[in-house]
Parts: sequence; structure tokens; C-alpha cells
Amino acid sequence: MYAMGDGVPKDMLMAYVWWSLAKAKEENSAIKNIGIAESRLTAQEIAEGQVLAARRYESGYVDCD
Repeated sequence: MYAMGDGVPKDMLMAYVWWSLAKAKEENSAIKNIGIAESRLTAQEIAEGQVLAARRYESGYVDCD
């Protein structure tokens, strides 16, 4: 969705966040696709994405803005 801008603005950082969450649940497509995001993000953006993913997970997906 975010990686392609399908219904939302294209945003590789947000794609990374959601693929990270899906990867934690061992979703095969996320395991494959997260590498795409990682190749297009800086180390700082990846670190930010990890923080955002953790925040979403810990809030029960309530804190998703």
C-alpha cells in the first residue's frame, strides 16, 4: 500500500513500519518485501521506522498516526 502509493501517499518509511510489524508475525510477503524498503532508506530512517513500529505494536495499534 505505502510502497506503491495505493490509496495513500507513497511513503517507503511507512511501508517499512508495516512490513516490520507483519514480519514479526512471520508473514511471508513482509519477510520478502522489507528488504526493498531497507534498500531505499537510510540507517537513520530504518531506526525511526523501528521506533514507529514498536510504538504501534505497544499501543495495540491505537497510536498509528
